[in-house]
Amino acid sequence: MNTSYAQVSARFLPRGYLPCGAGLCKLQPYVMQKRFEYAFEDESGRSRISFEYGGEDAELVRFGDADGEFYLSANRAGLLALARLFIKHGEGSYKDGFHLHLGEDFAGSESGKTLMIALIEPAGAE
Repeated sequence: MNTSYAQVSARFLPRGYLPCGAGLCKLQPYVMQKRFEYAFEDESGRSRISFEYGGEDAELVRFGDADGEFYLSANRAGLLALARLFIKHGEGSYKDGFHLHLGEDFAGSESGKTLMIALIEPAGAE
């Protein structure tokens, strides 16, 4: 039998452990970490907000109401574009009530459906 020490000893290890050094090391589940950084110009002083998107067919965003349940669905590019838009809206110095109207696929009101996204601040909040 031509079996290495590692192969033999691995058969007798508790589940979730590997030999390391003079002892055993507990395996940690592999978690992929990603970082999302977004620098933007705060346009709140001009009471406006702009957003970047790739144009036709790049970002797909759909929303509506079906059987009393609101839905928002998007492709990955659409979700990231929405994330950047929400960051600008939430991190900017916009006043209570500032809002925008977003059309499906970022098409504006030409798409027929629009979603109003508004900032609401509790009384006394800055």
